[in-house]
Amino acid sequence: MQRLRAETSRLFGDWDVILMPCAAAQPWPAGESHPSVIDGQAVGPRGHAIYTGWVNAAGHPGLAVPAGFDGRGLPIGCQLIGDLGSEAGLIALAADLAAECEGWRWPALAETSALDFEVE
Repeated sequence: MQRLRAETSRLFGDWDVILMPCAAAQPWPAGESHPSVIDGQAVGPRGHAIYTGWVNAAGHPGLAVPAGFDGRGLPIGCQLIGDLGSEAGLIALAADLAAECEGWRWPALAETSALDFEVE
């Protein structure tokens, strides 16, 4: 784990931010736990998450930013990854990028405050 963190930190000697896709697949049916095929290749339960796991394991900050919609109207996002301690810069960059993605909107559920739900 320490080696992964150190190697990832070295990337930021040349780059301020790494920009990657959030997922390897567009959204799949809600009743399925994962897509079974991505780009014609059979995948298992974590096949869609190849771009995020290593960042989590390295302990570097990363966040997903909405980046518009594909030709079918499905959301597209990008992941911003920063060096250790760069959270404030990532948040500022994410705000700038989200502002540039005209027409992007939060799904109705995400716009609803958690306080709007009754706990039974």
